[in-house]
Amino acid sequence: MDTYAWILYKKGEFLQSLEIIKKAILHGGDKRAVILEHYGDILYKLNEKTKALEFWKKAMEKGKGSEFLEKKIKMKKL
Repeated sequence: MDTYAWILYKKGEFLQSLEIIKKAILHGGDKRAVILEHYGDILYKLNEKTKALEFWKKAMEKGKGSEFLEKKIKMKKL
């Protein structure tokens, strides 16, 4: 589900991407840093910047996210 959500994200289909990533989170994705980070990225693109930061921080707590995760948190933007 995360991969499908990320493809939609890359195509600029952020609302559809959000619906799919939510399903990924409900099916155990909340335990994986990369999925939490992707959720934050999608939220950011939907102008939910405070929530995006929250999920980036959750991703950092879970472990290894992308090489840009720490910078996203520090700068509070993609």
